[in-house]
Amino acid sequence: MSEFTGMRRNACAVVAGAIMATACGGGESTLPVPRVLDAAHELPNQAEYSPDGSRLAYYTEGSEGLELYVANADMSDPVRLATAVNGGDPVWSPDGREIAHMLLGGLDVWAWPVDGGAPRQLTDAPGLEAPLRYHPDGRRLSYLATLEGGIRFFDLDLESMASRLIMLHGRPAVGWWSPDGTRMAYELDFIGVENTLWVADGQGGGARQLTVPGDRLAGWDWSPEGHYLYYVSNRTGFGDIWIVPADSGEARQLTRDVRADYQPWWSPDGRWLAFLSARGRQTDVWLVSVDGGPEIRVTDDTDVETNLRWRPNSTELKYEVATRREAIWALSLGDGTERRLTNDTMGIGGVWPSPSGPELVFDFNRGGGVNDLLLVSAEGGDPRSLVADGNSNTAPRWSPDGSQIVFASNRAGSPDIWIVDVAGGEPRRLTDYPGLDATPEWSADGSVILYQSDRDAELSNVWSVSPEGGEPTPVTTRGNVNSFVTIPGRPELLLGVLDERTGGLQTRLLATDGTMQSLWDGTAVPDDDQPGGDLASLNMLRDDGTFSATLVSLTSAAARPILGGTDDLNDWSPDGKRLVYTTGATPSDLAILTVADSAVQRLTDTPGLHEREAEWSADGGTIFFIRGRSTTAVTTVDVGKLIGN
Repeated sequence: MSEFTGMRRNACAVVAGAIMATACGGGESTLPVPRVLDAAHELPNQAEYSPDGSRLAYYTEGSEGLELYVANADMSDPVRLATAVNGGDPVWSPDGREIAHMLLGGLDVWAWPVDGGAPRQLTDAPGLEAPLRYHPDGRRLSYLATLEGGIRFFDLDLESMASRLIMLHGRPAVGWWSPDGTRMAYELDFIGVENTLWVADGQGGGARQLTVPGDRLAGWDWSPEGHYLYYVSNRTGFGDIWIVPADSGEARQLTRDVRADYQPWWSPDGRWLAFLSARGRQTDVWLVSVDGGPEIRVTDDTDVETNLRWRPNSTELKYEVATRREAIWALSLGDGTERRLTNDTMGIGGVWPSPSGPELVFDFNRGGGVNDLLLVSAEGGDPRSLVADGNSNTAPRWSPDGSQIVFASNRAGSPDIWIVDVAGGEPRRLTDYPGLDATPEWSADGSVILYQSDRDAELSNVWSVSPEGGEPTPVTTRGNVNSFVTIPGRPELLLGVLDERTGGLQTRLLATDGTMQSLWDGTAVPDDDQPGGDLASLNMLRDDGTFSATLVSLTSAAARPILGGTDDLNDWSPDGKRLVYTTGATPSDLAILTVADSAVQRLTDTPGLHEREAEWSADGGTIFFIRGRSTTAVTTVDVGKLIGN
C-alpha cells in the first residue's frame, strides 16, 4: 500500500536513570525509569500484549520478510510462529490461544495457535483482508477487506465461516464491540473527513450519533467497563483527546495542546488515558485522568516513542523507542569515492537532487511531528533552510526547470499542497481542503501539479492544479486510486488502483483522453520511479507472497522480473537503462542493476549501517543516498507512583 493510505490509519537509546522534568500543571517530579526489554531492531516490533498481560506478540525481520514471535511479557523465551507475514498489529483472541494476522501469500487473514498446532485460514478473497478484533466471546472476528466499491468492514462467524458486511444507514462503517459484547461503536464514513462516531446494538440497530462531522476522527475505543469511549478530534487541525459517555451525556475535552495528542490507551481500571504527544517539538508519553486535570509527563527525550500500550492488570506502559542517526552521502560512479554531505541527524525522510543545479532538497525530521525542508550543495557544506515553520512539511518535488519546489504541508491546519521558490520567500498555498491532499508530482512539462486527494472519493482521486494557483480539477473520478506516478517523457500516468471487480490492487495506464488500460491481471502497483519509454516498473505480488520489481511492456504487457522479492528498487538512471536498489539483507546495502544484461554492481558494504532512498544525479554520474542506523526497542515504564497506585 502507498504511504497515502496505510489503510488510512491508520522510528534505541533510552534514558538510563531518572530524569527531572516539569509536568504540565506545575511542580517538579522525578520521571519513572524506563526498562528496555530487548536489543534494538531494525524495524518497529508492533508488540501486543495477550489479554492477560503475560505474553507479547511482535515482529522481527527474517530472510523471507517479517516473522511473528510470541514471548513472555519481559520478552524472554521467544518462539517463532509464522514467517512472511504482512505486519499490522497482531490480533489476540480473547482466550489468548491464537493470533490473527495477514499472510503475504494471498493477503488473507490467518489464525495461528500460540502453543502449537496447525494454523487456519480465515479469509480467502481476491482482494486484501486485514484482521481488526475478536468479539469478546471469541466466536467472531471483524476485519477490513478491499472489494468492489472500496474498503469495507466485515464480521466473520468463526464457526460457520460466514462473513457479514457491516453498513450503517447504508454507508460504510467500521466498529468495535463493547467489552461485554452487547453493543458496537461504529465510525461511520470512516474514509473521509465527515466521519462520525455512533453506538448501536450488536446488530447495528438503535444507532445513536455521538460526535459531529467536524470532529474529523483520528482514533477511538471503548473504556474497559464500557461506560465511555475516547476519540481523537482533529477539528482544530491537531489531535485533541475527548471522552463521551456511551449511554447519554455530553462529550468532554481532556487535552488542548497546540501540538498533536494521539494514540490514547485506556488504563486497565478505566481511570486514566496514556497517550503520545508531539508537544514541545518532540514525541513523548503522557497521562491524563478521565476526570480532567493537568496532563502528566512520563518520558522526556529526543527519541521517538511509538506503539503505546497499557499492560493488562498493571500500572505498566509498553512503548517502542525509535532512534535514527542518519546523514546524506554522495557516491561518484566514476571512481567509487564517497563523501558525506550532512552531519548525522535525528532522521531524514528522503533526498531529491535538483534536475538543473548542484543542490539537493531533503526532508529533515526534527521530532514531535515537525519536518523541515532544507537544501544542501551536492559538494556538502551547511544546509540552507527552505521551509521551517514548526509543522509537517514533506514530499518535496522539484519543478522541471529546478526553480520551484512543491510539497505537502499541514501548516494551515489540514494537509494541503504548497509551493515555494528555491531562491527563497514565503510558500504559497495551492489547495485548501479540510481532508487529505498529498503526494504532489509535477507533470512532465511542468504545466500542472498532480496530487492525490480524498475529496469526493472513498479512497482517493488524482487531481491537478496550476503552479500559479486556481481551482483544482479532478483527473480521475472513480475514487479508487491508491497511488500514482508520472512516466518520464510520456503524458500518461500509471495508477495503482483497487480493482472494481475483485478489490485487489492493480496497475493501470491512464491515457490523456481518460481511458485506462490494465497492465497486469493480478496484484501489482507501480514503483515510485519509472524507466520511461515503452516500459513500466511494477511492484508485483509473487507466488511466494513477496513483492518484486517487474518490467512490463506498455504495448504488449510482456513481463520480466528484475529484482528479488526482498530487494527494493530506489531509482532509475536518467537514461532508463540502469536502476539502483537496496539489497534484501538487513541492514541493507546499495547495488546497481543493468537491465540489458542483468549485470549487478555492488556499491556499498557497510555492516551495521543501512543505506536507503538512493537517487541518481541529473547527469547520471553520482548516487545520492541516506546512510545511518535506525533502530527500535520495546520498552516499559511503571507509572504507578504518577497515578497514585
